[in-house]
Amino acid sequence: MVYVRLFGKFELECAGKARPLEPLKARELLAYLLLQRPRAHPRERLASELWGDTRTGKSFKQLRQALWQLRSALPESGHFLRTEEDWVSLDEEGLESDVGQFLRLARAGEGQASGGLSRAQAEGLERAAALYRDELLVGWGQEWVLGEREHLREVYLLLLDKLMDRCLSRGRLEAGLAYGERGLALDPAREATHLRLMRLHHLIGDRTAALRQYERCVRALWLELGVAPSRQTREFYTLLREEGAEPWPPERSLPEALLLVQSLLQGVQQMLAQGRRTGEAALEPRGN
Repeated sequence: MVYVRLFGKFELECAGKARPLEPLKARELLAYLLLQRPRAHPRERLASELWGDTRTGKSFKQLRQALWQLRSALPESGHFLRTEEDWVSLDEEGLESDVGQFLRLARAGEGQASGGLSRAQAEGLERAAALYRDELLVGWGQEWVLGEREHLREVYLLLLDKLMDRCLSRGRLEAGLAYGERGLALDPAREATHLRLMRLHHLIGDRTAALRQYERCVRALWLELGVAPSRQTREFYTLLREEGAEPWPPERSLPEALLLVQSLLQGVQQMLAQGRRTGEAALEPRGN
């Protein structure tokens, strides 16, 4: 089995052992085909996408050279690389990537609100989040990479939303905080994540941390977008500042406390309804 890591730095393994793949264009060709799998690609499209102008014939020659380099450095490619006179494609068998695994696991929860996830679906989302070790192909700046990177980034952030909501509803508050900080590391101005973190801090009983989270939100939104927080976030901040009460009174049982969590979640779920629909659209197979 050949395994390719595309999150973070490009890495290739054969039977569990690292395998170098040179030069860069051979790696780029394999990465492009993996991200577009299982589609077959016209050679003209590949040559144009990866090498530019096809009118002189030079890009076709470079494509042929990259295919030869890929086969030479990776003899196992004979099991999954398919080339015809006008087409190039990858088979499903014998080759796996972290991005492919990530998308399959992310789709397991497609169309489900966090409360409707089965245990297996939730565990799948957790495994998907673990696969996203860094953004796609760090250090690569090709135009086609930038588009794929943004797509996967949005899928990941929406996946973290679902995991945070599940943590809120299940009382796994510390785990929810960890997911939220991962989201902010990628997008510091994501207001929905700040709001969830404010709720988590509040429910843990750390009102000061919840108020400081609001301050982080204000700074990030202003510095990156030049805007103020939404009315819903401001209203929750006002509630935190003025109430001075325990997040759930000691006489409440845990089930009652979780009902309170669900009530608090209703507002943020309304705010994110459009975002969820956008995320489901992002998980649909992408056309070329």
